[in-house]
Amino acid sequence: MMSWSRKSQCCARFFSENPNAEWLVGGCRVFSEATEPWILRPEGWTRFIETVLPWNRPSVMSFPSPGLGFMRRSLVERLGPYDTSLHYSMDMEYYARAAFSGAVMHIIPGVLAGWRVHPESKSWTRGCAYAFRKDECAILERYIPLLPPAEREQGDRALRAELPNLHLRKQCIGPPKANARKV
Repeated sequence: MMSWSRKSQCCARFFSENPNAEWLVGGCRVFSEATEPWILRPEGWTRFIETVLPWNRPSVMSFPSPGLGFMRRSLVERLGPYDTSLHYSMDMEYYARAAFSGAVMHIIPGVLAGWRVHPESKSWTRGCAYAFRKDECAILERYIPLLPPAEREQGDRALRAELPNLHLRKQCIGPPKANARKV
């Protein structure tokens, strides 16, 4: 993984050489005490539905993990702030908002960030079983009207099929721990 100084130089060079580019992403080194490190790389999307329907997309990762995307201030100002009503997938919604705004995601082969996976993180204690999907359904529902007509039906079908499962997912994980955030 690059040092912060090298990442900054890499990003500055990219944006200086590409003055019209607004969004730069790269890979993420995922590590934990339990597994060997591996690299997660965003692959982009070919259809808008892939940006808002993560459980049914052809690639593992359309968007970058949080912390490894760099946006010009002009894009951030155009998009506005993160949606803080989402607790697990606010980054996915922000990236979908960028995609729907017409922003082009430029992917470089380098690793720009690290992500430490640990068993007590909210991503693993509640996110994977329920909370990510809850946020993802809310995002899909919000963006269905903006999808091209040919993709809208797919979004509607996926949402109708998934919403009844949310209650079951939540019941399977049990109540949150006393110090955990409510979802």
